[in-house]
Amino acid sequence: MIVSGNYVNSIPHRIKDALDRYAKEGCPTGDFLRAVLENNLHDAVGHAHSDSYAALAEICCYVYNDLPARHRRRPGNCHSLGRDQHP
Repeated sequence: MIVSGNYVNSIPHRIKDALDRYAKEGCPTGDFLRAVLENNLHDAVGHAHSDSYAALAEICCYVYNDLPARHRRRPGNCHSLGRDQHP
């Protein structure tokens, strides 16, 4: 069970730092975080490293509760995540 506010401590530092850089500076994310931000569970699980997979629920809580809503994207909106779109 995730207790309100405690989820942040369970997120790997590199993941939280990447999310914060994306939110503040628009820095591109990797495939795992792009999938999380697009609410694409299939791709997020497929691209997750073991520590990211273990903390996936906490990462999603952080994105939902702590990042501004404008940073959660529609699927396929890669350009808005600092990446070129591919056909």
